[in-house]
Amino acid sequence: MKKIILIAAIVLVAATLGFGLIGKKVAPAAERFEGTVSAVDTSCFFDGICSVTVNGKRVIVVMGGRRIDPLPEVGMLKGVESIGDVEAHIGERAAVYAEKTAEGDYTIYGSAEYYVEILPKE
Repeated sequence: MKKIILIAAIVLVAATLGFGLIGKKVAPAAERFEGTVSAVDTSCFFDGICSVTVNGKRVIVVMGGRRIDPLPEVGMLKGVESIGDVEAHIGERAAVYAEKTAEGDYTIYGSAEYYVEILPKE
């Protein structure tokens, strides 16, 4: 009986820590940068990944055809109506706030605060 209670207590503590009810979760490595839009990839229209490249850094903005469970918070694309409109802004400036991925790219998945913003022409 003591083993069952001990196991239940361990499971409860582990579940509580996993859901962030005790202690703080460590924030992911988010970065802010500005630069020139050099490319846009609209493969998400065909179940791929859509991204915007700013200063040589690929920023994932849409992951099409992938089921992510649970759904993460996602930032936004600002200054344009959709990813398809970014191509008209290649060569223009953009501001980015995104999380660095393990692969070395960036993503706006992970926080509603993340964004890629096409800046107005000066």
